Amino acid sequence: MYHNIILMHPTKTAGTAVKKALNAKVKGHLFPNSWGQLMDNKIVVVTVRNPYDRVLSMYNHFGFSWVNSFDEFLGLIAKSNNILLASQTKYLVKSMELLKFESLNEDFNKLCKKHNISATLERVNVTHYKRKTSLSLKEKEMIYKLYKKDFEILDYEK
Repeated sequence: MYHNIILMHPTKTAGTAVKKALNAKVKGHLFPNSWGQLMDNKIVVVTVRNPYDRVLSMYNHFGFSWVNSFDEFLGLIAKSNNILLASQTKYLVKSMELLKFESLNEDFNKLCKKHNISATLERVNVTHYKRKTSLSLKEKEMIYKLYKKDFEILDYEK
């Protein structure tokens, strides 16, 4: 176990795969302010994902069991303070290693090389059942409004 690594991972951003590979210290999906001094002198790793893809993955993974439709799921996100649905920017800290889902293998390998870590990344917790696979323009606009900070701060295209 790499005791000097703390993993911050929003839902459906490949955090489970990174946790397994690094055997990192994770206490579920908690925001950085929940960790306090436990983060001192640690390598903080944060996984993120394109907000459009993340919302689709969240919905396919567990959303449709909470609501009847994708529109209802987006409405739930808008009204919810549930940590599982929160903006990825809430997980960011000043000094961190950012791993993007879209370049995960490359980012992970850079992290391992930089910190002299010997680890192998495997795909885990993959959502196999795809109830919804594409977004309408209206749905994209709703997701952009809900996760505007994610798009801007994490440099994802609208």
